[in-house]
Amino acid sequence: QARAAAAGASTSASIISHAAKSSRSRRPVKALLLPTSSLPLSASASLSPHPPTHEAGPLTVQYPWPMDYYKDRETVVYTMQSQAQGLQQLPGDIFNVPVRVDLLHRVVRWLRAMWRQGTHKTKRRGEVSGGGKKPWGQKGSGRARHGSIRSPIWVGGGAVHGPQPRSHAHKLPMVIQLLGYKCALSAKANEGRLKVVDSLVPESAGVGPDGVPRVKTKGTMLQLRALLAGMPHETALLVDCGEEALDGGQALRRGARNLPWVAIMPWQQLTVYHLLKHQALVITKPALLAMTHRLQQPPASLRPGERHRLAWWQQQQRSYQEVLKSLAAAQPAGALDDDSAAETYLELPFATTHLFSAEAHLDLSPSYHPATIKLLSSYYQAAI
Repeated sequence: QARAAAAGASTSASIISHAAKSSRSRRPVKALLLPTSSLPLSASASLSPHPPTHEAGPLTVQYPWPMDYYKDRETVVYTMQSQAQGLQQLPGDIFNVPVRVDLLHRVVRWLRAMWRQGTHKTKRRGEVSGGGKKPWGQKGSGRARHGSIRSPIWVGGGAVHGPQPRSHAHKLPMVIQLLGYKCALSAKANEGRLKVVDSLVPESAGVGPDGVPRVKTKGTMLQLRALLAGMPHETALLVDCGEEALDGGQALRRGARNLPWVAIMPWQQLTVYHLLKHQALVITKPALLAMTHRLQQPPASLRPGERHRLAWWQQQQRSYQEVLKSLAAAQPAGALDDDSAAETYLELPFATTHLFSAEAHLDLSPSYHPATIKLLSSYYQAAI
C-alpha cells in the first residue's frame, strides 16, 4: 500500500509539473475527460453537443398522460351542423410523433426569414446628395483635413456598412421541414385542437339575382361557434382544397371573410407558422386525405427537378386541351372550328391553369374539377 501511495503521489506530481511546464510554454493542455459510461445520466447528457432525439428528451413536449407514439389514431368526422358523420383514421407517423420544440423553432425561423422583404437600404457616401467640393484647403486653415462633407464622420454624411437590399432566406433540409410539419400537426391532435369536417360550405340564405348562393356572415359565425364548442380557442384556421373547390370554396370565403378570428387557406399553402399561430384547426376530409398523401411521399419527390416540372406542365396543357375539345364537341356543329378552339385556349388567362383539383395536383387521376370546367366554359362562351 505504501508503494502504491508513493507511486500515485509521484504520478500526480508528474502531471502537475507537466501542466506547469505547459502553462509556462503557453501550449494548450488537453482536457482529460472520463468515459461517458462512468458518469451519471444528467452529466453525460450535458457533455453531448447535440440534444437527444428520443421521446424523453429535454426539447420534447411532455404531456401529463402516457403517449404511445407512432400509433394510428381515429377522429370523428363532423358536418357543418356539428353532427357526427363517421370516423377518419389519422396516420401515426404524421399525427402522433414526438413534438420537438427545437424543430418547430427552426422551421418557423426559416419561414419568416424567407418571407422577409429585405428592402432595407441606407445611402453610402457616394449616394448622398452633395459633397462634390472639397470644403477647405488641405493646409493653412488649422482645421482637420477633409475632402467631402458627405464623409461618414460628418452629420448628414453617408452610412458605413449599413443595411443593403438582400434576401434573408437560408436553407433548411427537407427532412427538418417535414418533421416540423408533423410535430405541429401532432401537437394539434394531442391538445384536442384538431377537428375534421366533411365540408365547410355554410348554409345559404337563398339565391341572389346572379344565381350565386347568398351566404350571411352571422349564420356562418353561428355554425363555426357551434362546431368549435368545447374546444379552447381564440382564433381558428379553416383549411379546404382551394377557392374553386367543392368542400369550401367561394361560399366559405364570402361567409367568413369578415370574421377577424377566422383565417381560411387551402392545404397547399398551409405551413408550420400558420398551424402554431392559430389555436384551432378545422380541416375538411378531402384536404386531409390530400395532405396526408403528400406528407407520406419520400422527401426527395416533394421537390422535383426541372425535367419533372416540364413534364407536369405539358401534362396539364394536354388535359386542358382535352377539356376544350370536349366543350367544343358539346356545342352545335360548326359553331367553333379547331383553329378557333386553339385561339381560345391561347387567350385563356394564366391564372386559369392553376385551377386544378387535389387529385390532379397529386397526379392520382386525370379528373377535372367541375368549377374548372365551368370557368373554361364561360371563357369559351365569351370567345364565341
